[in-house]
Amino acid sequence: MNSKVKAVLDILAKKLPQEAMPRPLSEIPKIQVHTFSTQSIIVDRLLGRGGWPRGHMVELYGREGSGKTTFCYHAIAQAQKEGMLCAMLDAEHRTDPDYASKIGVDLSSLIFLQPMRGEDGMEAIRQLLHTKKVGLIIVDSIDAIRPEVEDENDFDSSNIGKHAKLINSGLRQFSKLKGAADCCLIFTNQIRKDPSGYGSGEVNPGGMAPKFYCSIRVKLSRTETNKNKAEEAVSNTVKVKTEKNSVGVPYKEAEITLEFGVGICPYNDAITAGIEAGLIKKKGSFYSLVHGKEEIKLGQGIESAKLWLKTGSRLAKLQALIRKSKWYLEGIGKFEAIQEKSQPGIETEPAEDGEVSPDGGGGEEEESEDGLSGMRTYFLKSKHGPSSPEGEDGEEYDDSDSSLP
Repeated sequence: MNSKVKAVLDILAKKLPQEAMPRPLSEIPKIQVHTFSTQSIIVDRLLGRGGWPRGHMVELYGREGSGKTTFCYHAIAQAQKEGMLCAMLDAEHRTDPDYASKIGVDLSSLIFLQPMRGEDGMEAIRQLLHTKKVGLIIVDSIDAIRPEVEDENDFDSSNIGKHAKLINSGLRQFSKLKGAADCCLIFTNQIRKDPSGYGSGEVNPGGMAPKFYCSIRVKLSRTETNKNKAEEAVSNTVKVKTEKNSVGVPYKEAEITLEFGVGICPYNDAITAGIEAGLIKKKGSFYSLVHGKEEIKLGQGIESAKLWLKTGSRLAKLQALIRKSKWYLEGIGKFEAIQEKSQPGIETEPAEDGEVSPDGGGGEEEESEDGLSGMRTYFLKSKHGPSSPEGEDGEEYDDSDSSLP
């Protein structure tokens, strides 16, 4: 330790309690940011860490019908799969248990709150963080967390600043507790029209506190409503943009599909991500899985490609390939670290299964069933899928080949 630093620390040791004693930055252990998936490969890459970060606060905002609550249900479902205890504060009093259950939420193990007063809701969150047993807390939404004074006053009474003061006080306390609890807090928020006419014309309820205290701010925008052949609305195309990201690269954006009654469609998500990763080729209306110079036909049209992926474990295999691709690993900042292992003059160990070497293949384990080469071989052994659900020439498609799972 530097002698000057030690002299200063000795002086401070006489004045400060042990828990407040400063240390050299080199002695502080490196902070590991643990994440869990959003259940969308595209959004996982967009966030720059592979999913929602634990120990941080996230603001998820957008206009009505943009999928904010749907994203929250997916976050709960994934967190529960990974063994985390989850809590949801429904300040809007409009949770749909049936829809949440369809997405995969285990309702029996979800701590659910519907407080009438904003103060009660904020106190409940603080106590949950104090337990250090909850891994994810959802607050839907910031605008609905209203202070008690609004219920006591008349409608025409002035309550300016009371709501923002409550939110600011709560977030200030949560910012100290979330890290120790290793808990992710996701707040949904709305968009209001700014009557002043200055700037973008959009404001978010809750004052400025969420913008400063949240490590990630994600804006959702509905860009298109998709219809089927019967002209019935079946899904929304939603643009996802990171307006702020303290744990990754900000200002990234992408589009995903949210199906009504389903949420994030894993098949659409995998196909779109596969195209971006260079694993799937789209030529006209035909989709093919690319393997070197060979192409495995998935079908004509997105519905036929989705039908092909629904067979056996094809979807899981394709998702694994995408998460090991250069496109995905570069997006979450891991490909360069793997690439450094193979620089000239540096002795390298064989890549473990689940890692990617610079040439896109694995190491000695790549021939295993779960290795990259093994997964590609799995698809090559599969029979080419039909261009339509009925088959190439309208005949019934035989998918009983022993090479299929």
